[in-house]
Amino acid sequence: MTNYYVNDYNKGRDILRLLGSYWQDYFEDNDRLRTMLRAGGHTGGQTYINFLEAIASLSRFNVPIFHQEMWYHLTLLRSDLNSFPAVYGEGYTYGGGLVYNDPNPNPDLYEFPLPDAMRGVPGAIQNTVIRPSLVWQEDADFEIDADRGILRFKVNPFSQSAIPVLPVYDDDRQHVDDEISLWVYRGHWDLEHIWEHFGYVLGLQMESSLNYRNFLNSVWDAYVEGLSVSGLEQIVSSLSGIPTVINESEVVKVITTEGGYRKIITDSNVYSFVASASETVSVGDTVYQGDFLIDAVDIIELSSDNSDISSLTGMSVGRNFLSGEYISSLTVENKLVSLETAGTNDSGAPLVVFEVSGYQADIDQFWSTIRTNEASVGKTLAEYMEEAYGALPDQVNPLSFILENFFKNNMFILRLSVENFRTDALSVKWLSVLRKVVPPNTGFIVFLENTVPTETVELSGTLETVNIDFSPGPLTETVNLAATAETIVPSIVAELCG
Repeated sequence: MTNYYVNDYNKGRDILRLLGSYWQDYFEDNDRLRTMLRAGGHTGGQTYINFLEAIASLSRFNVPIFHQEMWYHLTLLRSDLNSFPAVYGEGYTYGGGLVYNDPNPNPDLYEFPLPDAMRGVPGAIQNTVIRPSLVWQEDADFEIDADRGILRFKVNPFSQSAIPVLPVYDDDRQHVDDEISLWVYRGHWDLEHIWEHFGYVLGLQMESSLNYRNFLNSVWDAYVEGLSVSGLEQIVSSLSGIPTVINESEVVKVITTEGGYRKIITDSNVYSFVASASETVSVGDTVYQGDFLIDAVDIIELSSDNSDISSLTGMSVGRNFLSGEYISSLTVENKLVSLETAGTNDSGAPLVVFEVSGYQADIDQFWSTIRTNEASVGKTLAEYMEEAYGALPDQVNPLSFILENFFKNNMFILRLSVENFRTDALSVKWLSVLRKVVPPNTGFIVFLENTVPTETVELSGTLETVNIDFSPGPLTETVNLAATAETIVPSIVAELCG
C-alpha cells in the first residue's frame, strides 16, 4: 500500500490531471506547476509512510525494524575520502607494511563516513531526483559497513562526470575542500523503533534487526505464557539466526549448497544455513514445527530417562558450584574411566576415586571433601554405587555420574555450536535473559562450542601459532536445590574439554 500511494501520486502529470483540464491544457506555466505538485506528492508520500510506521508500532510483532526515508540529501567531502584507519582482518595481514591508525592506503577502496543511523538502501543512490543519469545499487555499486560507520563505493564518486564537484570555502574565502551531492532513494534508518516501543520494558537494547525483533517477541512470549521447550527453541533460533521448521509438518525435498549457504528445501519452505552446517535430516524425512534441521542446537532435559549427552565432551564445574576453597574449576570428561580403590575407612568400607581434571590442590580438596562427607553420613561413595549398580563397577563415566546424581531433576543443558550461527546472529551474552524466564527451581547449563581461531605470526624469523580465546565472561544463577540455595556459573560450567 505504501508503494502504491507513492508511485501513483508522486507523478506531477497525474496530479495535474486531477485538478482539471484547465491546469493541464491551458495554463501556460503548467510545467512548473507539475514539478511543484510532484514535490508535494513526495512530501505527502513520506507523511503516509510515517503514518503507516506509527500504526505498525502499536504491535510488537509488526513494529518496523527501520524507518524508510524516501529521499535523503547526501553530501560527501573530498577530505573524508579514505580517512579510516586500516583494520586487521579486512584484507590486511601481518607483513603487509601497514601501520595501525594510518589512513587506509588501499586505492581500490573509496570510503566515506556513513550518515548517522543509516543502515541500508533498498532503493538507490542517484545523482539527481528527477531523471537521474547515474544510479548506484547497494552491494553492486556500494556497500554499507554499519559496524565501522563506513559508506564504501566501488568507484570514486569525485571522478564521475555526472556528479558536479563544488568548492568549499572557509570564512576567509579560501578554497579548503570539495563537495558533491547525491540523493539516497528509499533509505533505511535505524530510529530504534523496536527499543523505544517494546525493548526498553525488558531492558534489552540492541542494534535494530529482524533477529532482535524475533528475539524480543520470543522473550515476551516466555514472560506471558511461561517458558516451554518450544519457547526456548524460539529464543535460541532468534538469537542464533538459525531457522526452525515453520509449518506443523513438512517433507524435505532437496539438500544443497548454493551461494555460499547450505540450503534445506522442503515442500513448503527454503531454509538457509552457513555453508559449514551439518544437517540432521535427509531427503524424504518429515520434519515438524520448531525442529532444528542442523546439528547446531541441542536441548537436553536431564529429568528425562532418555537424556542423550553424547554430544557433550565434558563439563567444568566452577568454584561457586563446589563446597570449599578452590583455585579454579574441576573438569570431568564424557568417557569411561577406571574406578580405582583408595583403601578403606575406619569401618572397613571401601573407598574409591575416579579421574577428575584440574589443579592438583583442587583435586585433593575435592576428594578430601568427599571423604569428610562420607564420614559424616556413615556411608561411602563406593557403598552408594554398589546399591545403585548391584556391584561396584570397574569403570564409571564421571560426566554421566554427576549429571545423573546431582543435576537430574533441577537442570537442563543447552548446547550451542557458535560456528554455525549466521553472520547476523545476536551476541551469546543475551542468553543471560534466560535467568529471568526460567522457573526459580530450575537451573541451566550452556555449552558453547566454537572453533578457536589461530593466527601465524613471524617473530624473529620463527613462525609461531597463536590461539586466541574469545570465551564469554561468567554468568551466575541462583537455583534452589533440595531447599538449599546454590550458586552456579553456567558459562564456567559450560567450558568444554579439549
